[in-house]
Amino acid sequence: MLVAAAALVSGCSTCGDARESVPSAVESAADEAGGPVEASTEPATESDESPSPELPTTHSRSAAEAVALALETRDDWMVDSWQPALLAAIVGREVNLSELAAFLPQVGSELAESDDPTARALAALVGLNGALPEGGINEIEQPNDRLTLSGAYCIDEVSGMSRDELYRSNLRVGGYPALHAAFGELFGRRAGCPTSIPQSELCTGLRRVVDANRNNVDLFAEGMAFSNEFQCEALPARYYDDLLALQRDDGTWRLSGAERYTWHTTLMAIWALESRPVVPEAHGP
Repeated sequence: MLVAAAALVSGCSTCGDARESVPSAVESAADEAGGPVEASTEPATESDESPSPELPTTHSRSAAEAVALALETRDDWMVDSWQPALLAAIVGREVNLSELAAFLPQVGSELAESDDPTARALAALVGLNGALPEGGINEIEQPNDRLTLSGAYCIDEVSGMSRDELYRSNLRVGGYPALHAAFGELFGRRAGCPTSIPQSELCTGLRRVVDANRNNVDLFAEGMAFSNEFQCEALPARYYDDLLALQRDDGTWRLSGAERYTWHTTLMAIWALESRPVVPEAHGP
């Protein structure tokens, strides 16, 4: 899955694979894990999700302390390229964190000078003057970037499929395909486009991703963040405890075997924690 607004989440600029977290143009520069498909009618199965070691059972930091530690150490885990900076700027805008929104000037200058048509198009996700290639969205190379950008630019048809059909088929797949569909839907709603996925169907699909990936911190955190953004039913408190327990002592969250995408996983964990809905305190009679 900048979200890739930040989606930039391999097959996209911010995406990945359930077996190895590989972020899209915002998530990664190359689809080394095989990336999500552009459309599918088959639901995810248990075998699609990666087996992982048991979750840690305790944590010593509050959510605020965990986010503060991650932000304090960001110079150590952020990568000096436009993809991480774009996702950071998206997360910063979505949850109002000035430390991450501060990456916006870097993104603006790099994308404005880029020869990459995907980079120029993705600039729209953070309110910059983005533009699709002259030939339209189907000239965008990575399928997941097309998913995200079809929402941001209100494109009704992508690669011969309607946006509604494309998003809903990817939601049924689960994993990163579902999260990229959600990313596109998020930016579409931000842009005032007609809703592509009914709210109940969207929230059910996101909850399925979260429940199935508690041992894959990248998918787990990204699914939690989108579930919060779409104001789905509140996730169990223990899920936030699990996420806090997965933070490393250096302030990062990362998936074994995909350490080079630590920036992506950490940004998604910050997004999930900072977007958690406030639960009103119960008052006695």
